Amino acid sequence: MLKAAATVSRKRREQPDQIRDLKAYLWTTFKHFISDEVEKENRYQPLEPELQPENGYHRISEALNDQILIEEVMAQMDSWTRKVFELRVLGYQFEDIAQMYKTSPKLLRSKFHKEIKKLSHRLRD
Repeated sequence: MLKAAATVSRKRREQPDQIRDLKAYLWTTFKHFISDEVEKENRYQPLEPELQPENGYHRISEALNDQILIEEVMAQMDSWTRKVFELRVLGYQFEDIAQMYKTSPKLLRSKFHKEIKKLSHRLRD
């Protein structure tokens, strides 16, 4: 978060008219840094046993299909649901996310599940 804050501060100093919503810009920058770090870590990890070539390339294909499906579903989410989903994937608990959004964990969890249910019905139709 400190790295994101430093980056945003520098950007704001260099181009003060560029950033309209400081909180959103900082949050997005932080998410990008987290995403980049996850990618770096995953780059050096060995393939999971079920994805190694000796277990068949069809499993790699299945994993790729799953990834494409997840991305397509995420594209159908509204921005709030997508953000909460991404945070959950990164390992955040509903309590942590509720603090970020300044709401109660029960309310956040309920809203998230309702949005996922709506999405599920929309995709089924």
